[in-house]
Amino acid sequence: MNIRTLLQKQLQNYIPQKRLCFIWFGDEGISLKTAHIKGDGHLHIKRSLYIPDVHELSFDTLKRIKLFFSSVFFPFPFECIVFFPFPYIQSQITVLPFTPTQKNEQEDVSSFVSQYVWPSIEKQKKLFVEAKGCNELEALLVQSHVIAASQGGKNLPLTKETIQVPTHLSFLHTFLFRPVFSKISRILPKRGSIGGFMQQGLLSAHDISLKEKDPFLYIRIGARMTDVYQSDKDGITHLDCIHMGYKNLYDVLHAHLDINIDTFRTILERLGKKELSSKSQRHIEQILKKEVEEFDLGIKNFQKTTKIKKVYIDPGPLDTHFSSKRAFRTSLLSYHKPLWKGRAEIYQDEFLREAYIQRSVHYTNSISALMLKFLRWLLPHSLKF
Repeated sequence: MNIRTLLQKQLQNYIPQKRLCFIWFGDEGISLKTAHIKGDGHLHIKRSLYIPDVHELSFDTLKRIKLFFSSVFFPFPFECIVFFPFPYIQSQITVLPFTPTQKNEQEDVSSFVSQYVWPSIEKQKKLFVEAKGCNELEALLVQSHVIAASQGGKNLPLTKETIQVPTHLSFLHTFLFRPVFSKISRILPKRGSIGGFMQQGLLSAHDISLKEKDPFLYIRIGARMTDVYQSDKDGITHLDCIHMGYKNLYDVLHAHLDINIDTFRTILERLGKKELSSKSQRHIEQILKKEVEEFDLGIKNFQKTTKIKKVYIDPGPLDTHFSSKRAFRTSLLSYHKPLWKGRAEIYQDEFLREAYIQRSVHYTNSISALMLKFLRWLLPHSLKF
């Protein structure tokens, strides 16, 4: 290896190959994170900013946020990946059958799109309009990609060879409330582009579905809102929300004990580890009993409606509370935890890294690229694929 090649290799580890900004709208504020992808191909989180009391329809008016975007990565180009909560966004994974004729690949794909993909998009659009309470012009399709392929229950690689035989393709369709798309577009400088939108929780539900073949509900606990997803043979759907979260438990303990949020987390951790006295544990159980039972009832109602028994809960900040020792004597804690730990904590860098990797796979695989030729006209041209 000559000196020039060696220097180029070393520089690749220091000079960013790509600059990213993650925008996450939470229940009670907005989180902004910047990241670099360097020569090693890994995502390196660089800068974080959390602003409370900022919401989806007001963020573009704040000077602090305008200053952030005008200065971030200056003067270099960057790409934004935006996470929205329901109902501003609605993603759905639909499993569709693809049967090639072995005559003409382009004709097969065109026929598949018109016969299966387009009707599924129209069906989801109606569901989004109904859930958001908006008109059809305000429902904007921002994502339509193949994220998985299977045959006889076995996962297949996302290559063109896969669709040379009959297979099932999992399509990820995402609709976004057009006004928030316009706000994101306007606040970015010319050197900033939109790399994609994601609904919080959907990728996590999809992760579980790759290993869990039985129908299940996926519950993602947030601060004030809890998302409920359904996964079955037809795909993954966001059912609705339970209007409760971990901050509701905090409010009750704060009212009784006058504690702050850090003390609340410490109490839950010690409760989960059985480090409190029996008297203290019974006292806290009694305080939180009503909220825990209401939350449990909400999940059971979804189980009854869908006739699905298996439930996975992503507890987020309540992770230590959802212990195998069962801090509370309620059925709420008997549900399955996901196949990872602490995944719902939105400020974890590892979650953003994996989200970016999955997003890259969804957008760049051979099957998505082929389908996109027939679907690109439906998507905003400002989106970067």
